[in-house]
Amino acid sequence: MQWLIDIGWLPARLKKLFRPPPCAGCLIYKAIRKPWRYKGEQRSIRKTTFSGECVSVDQLDSTTQGFVAQLKGWLTRKRYRYATVFVDHFSGANYIVPQVALTSAETVKAKHTFETWAKSNNVQVHNYHADNGSFQDNLWRQDCEAKGQGLTFCGVNAHWQNGLAEKRIRDLVDMASVMLNYAQRKWPAAITTHLWPYALRAANDTNNSIPKIGEKKSPIEIFNNSNVRPNVRNHHHFGCPVYVLDGNLQAGNRAGKKWTDKARVGVNLGFSPQHAKSVALVLSLKTGLVSPQFHCQFDDTFETVKGLDASLLPVSEWQAKAYFVEADEETKELISEVPTIPTPLQSANVDLPPASMERPQLPREPRDEQVNELVVPEPEPEPVIERTSRAGRAIRPPKRYADFVAHEALAITLDSAEPHPLMAFKANADPDTLYYHEAMKAEDSQYFRTAMQKEINDHDERGHWIIMPRAELATGTRVLPAVWSM
Repeated sequence: MQWLIDIGWLPARLKKLFRPPPCAGCLIYKAIRKPWRYKGEQRSIRKTTFSGECVSVDQLDSTTQGFVAQLKGWLTRKRYRYATVFVDHFSGANYIVPQVALTSAETVKAKHTFETWAKSNNVQVHNYHADNGSFQDNLWRQDCEAKGQGLTFCGVNAHWQNGLAEKRIRDLVDMASVMLNYAQRKWPAAITTHLWPYALRAANDTNNSIPKIGEKKSPIEIFNNSNVRPNVRNHHHFGCPVYVLDGNLQAGNRAGKKWTDKARVGVNLGFSPQHAKSVALVLSLKTGLVSPQFHCQFDDTFETVKGLDASLLPVSEWQAKAYFVEADEETKELISEVPTIPTPLQSANVDLPPASMERPQLPREPRDEQVNELVVPEPEPEPVIERTSRAGRAIRPPKRYADFVAHEALAITLDSAEPHPLMAFKANADPDTLYYHEAMKAEDSQYFRTAMQKEINDHDERGHWIIMPRAELATGTRVLPAVWSM
């Protein structure tokens, strides 16, 4: 609140308050036991001088299964059960990576995801501080040794020696609990506790964007050493209704949309990790899929989900599509992966007797076990015609039903294929155009690397750009993203 007063969003007379006004959500969802005595003065943590000098890391688990967001395909039965939290000592910035399992491979994958995010902010991690557990596994140690990173541990059952990460986990869980339970009380038909991974990430983004008490800069500004303050207008309440503009209207096609609905309703899951902060992840109430949307309006106060407006909203079916609740018969037919083949009696035009008419009980003759049942022959598959692109490469259909998890899309390895700092994922639905990670897994990936390196060298030789650190840019400079078109 002190920061909001300094920037002029709140009146200065609120400074006279002895303490900020109480919040009902915080009093309910942050309630703890009151200590009967207090310990003496605690020693402070060793001070650091730059971002990335030391990063505390710890993990949390949840008994509630977390929903795994997907951009396309059939909804998976995988569930988030854990999360790894990274906290930078110098700036106080934190980063959260949800995990399906608590294995060494998943933990190292989370480490690579954090280092990718840190590198995008021109920060290199030099040391890690962790407690005992999966961080003592050989896979984590070997990855730190390969990158020249220091590694220290706290004592056995001495979790207070990793107090920075422990306290940050508690703060983030408290913030996420308040946001999630508030949204669930406002919109119980669409919000469940299975969305806790995204409430946790929303709390993480909020914590990084707001300055601490006594600080003029936010943690993310201190972390990347810049003077560009995050735009707080892009922050919206977690779980609030989002009205997304129709896809045809987004593309400029207005035909047939004059007298029909021009928007659909979804659930706000926070920022998209692969897009600008003005792009939000929106959960569809019908399909259960998540999409990054820009042309949308937010109802931060949940006014449109109560009263007469609530009758205009569609029924939330994503819980059944994601297998969290038992679906009704209509929803089961929609989410069934195997289509039912009608029997000849159902397909034939035969007048059936009414259900209320009693049928005479006829004696049944003994049935020969060797008599075959009526079998409906399966249709023969259509021949696949192989097509080639202009470059001579075989065109393969896209894997439309493969799991493409929204929040795991950033979990790429830094040292794989020697990626250039200007490389980025491209977004295109053309089956002849590959994603960057798909091109690197193709049989002719070496030709992609050669062509990409040649293109970068040509731009360097012709002076098309100047590579400079982001911290040296002038305040307000807009950095244009770059994509690869394979």
